[in-house]
Amino acid sequence: MGAGIVGVLVVAVLAAGVVAAVRETQSSDAPTAQPNAKDGPAPWQRVRQPDFAPAEPVAEMEGLSGPGGGVTGWLGVGTVTDYAAGRRTPVLWSSGDAERWHRANLPTTSAEGSAAAVARRRDRSIAVGTELGRSDREPVLWSSSDGAEWQRVALDVPPGDQALSLTAAGARGFAVAGTSHLADVVAPLLFTSLDGIAWRAVDTGPASAFGPTATITALAVGADGMVAVGAVGADTEDGAIWFSADGVGWQSVPLAATGSGPGDQRFTSVAMSRTGLVAAGVDERTGREAPMVWHSPDGRAWERRPPDNALGFGAGNNSVGVSI
Repeated sequence: MGAGIVGVLVVAVLAAGVVAAVRETQSSDAPTAQPNAKDGPAPWQRVRQPDFAPAEPVAEMEGLSGPGGGVTGWLGVGTVTDYAAGRRTPVLWSSGDAERWHRANLPTTSAEGSAAAVARRRDRSIAVGTELGRSDREPVLWSSSDGAEWQRVALDVPPGDQALSLTAAGARGFAVAGTSHLADVVAPLLFTSLDGIAWRAVDTGPASAFGPTATITALAVGADGMVAVGAVGADTEDGAIWFSADGVGWQSVPLAATGSGPGDQRFTSVAMSRTGLVAAGVDERTGREAPMVWHSPDGRAWERRPPDNALGFGAGNNSVGVSI
């Protein structure tokens, strides 16, 4: 898909034409001036101005994994954008104490790449991100046995524009997810692995357990299996949870009426706890955004806690994340 305008910042109408400052994806995150003649459908022309971009490279950390679950130290992933050179590089930060950090580039074959999430289990670390290919975005998965040397993992991806942005690791292995765009069809992109080395693509098509309108927003892996949470629906959204005991066969988990109904409901995060799993999200059944939290002992059966919009955060508040 390449670069795309995602927001118009300001527009000025002049006698000689129109000038618009816009924000782009992929090729540059810096504002760009775009003039256009007022007479006729003249094409827009890009005005390249070095002063529009930061003079120094900008680093952004997108994902972080801390100690626990048999691993020590810290790993972070993100992107360093060099506006002057026109390059975005996926990078990794590592630290033993969260105070002193070392940065290294992740292997990439593109001048436009980014890393979004990282997960670890025992002696295996994985990270996911996106690269700009010849015409579309391409998902990237990196794997490491020591957190220092990283290798790209070949994935069986469908045609179209794809991105990976979610990771999870646990007793049953690893899961990564993102989105796939082909023509006007948007579908989840999901891969699972027992060891972080060999990966299997999960069927997320219209006839699968995910259905034709699914969106995956978070993943968790535990002793009983793997869980994906998100939403389903085109015009309105209903909260959705999917479970797999082995990472291969997936099923949609039935939820009580408080997970659907008027307005939008959607899950935004899920995490393992000592008593099972906790999923958090947003409920708009009353016309206002309210937080919702669900609990499951095993990922198969879920119960809302409390069973209605009564978490006590006040009207207009919502839940966007949970961490145990």
